[in-house]
Amino acid sequence: MKKHIQHGDVNLHPIDKLPDGLIKIDHNGVFVVALGELTGHCHRVITKEKENLEIFQDEKGRYYFSVKGKTEIEHYNTISKTKAEHDTLPLEIGVNYSVDFEEDYNPFTELISRTQD
Repeated sequence: MKKHIQHGDVNLHPIDKLPDGLIKIDHNGVFVVALGELTGHCHRVITKEKENLEIFQDEKGRYYFSVKGKTEIEHYNTISKTKAEHDTLPLEIGVNYSVDFEEDYNPFTELISRTQD
């Protein structure tokens, strides 16, 4: 069953098909999806065998994942090199995901911006 995954301010949405025109991104089994500018924490996808995960990006910078084998998303502290507060969650094998980030709305400026961690 394809499920939406929320991992802190990172959201993974299952999609039926990857869009056309994506650029494939090489990785070594670890890919940082979002880095906390203030805390040094990051959300990263990890897999023991890089063939388990294909990563793509569109012309606007949005990421897409195609999960072929065991892959997880974890919250990691880049300073202490330890797991951070969010639980590590598995990504469903055989599912394609699009990646979105939580946004904040400022009622005074009426602007929407990406949540700063």
